[in-house]
Amino acid sequence: MVHVYLVNNEGRYLIQKRSLRKALFPGAWDVTGGAVLAGEDSRQGACREVEEELGLRLDAEALTFIARLKRPDTFVDLWLARMEVDLDALTLQPEEVDAVRFVEAEALLEVIGEPLELDDTYRAAMERLIIEGAIRA
Repeated sequence: MVHVYLVNNEGRYLIQKRSLRKALFPGAWDVTGGAVLAGEDSRQGACREVEEELGLRLDAEALTFIARLKRPDTFVDLWLARMEVDLDALTLQPEEVDAVRFVEAEALLEVIGEPLELDDTYRAAMERLIIEGAIRA
């Protein structure tokens, strides 16, 4: 699995509302992500997921690896990319995404953490991600 955090030059993070058609957490705010396919590495999977879900082509070199988290049945790689994104220019994948918006770094954990019940390891990685995003600002 990969989770991709897109942050703009103002330090605001792009989040997406999960489609109401999703079996898990329909309508919850989340970040772009998904499964890495056979033959892909984590970075390639991250780029593909961003393009599939948002219609946004991401340069692989723009990604900064933040952490690999072990979950009971999988690993989750967290990636950060700094870029300007015009929300109106995105092409949302209807099966995955109902809406997008930007949130401030301070609100990121609260907005995505509550419905997804992030564990302490994920929260620590998120704090590092937010620090890394601020450093690169």
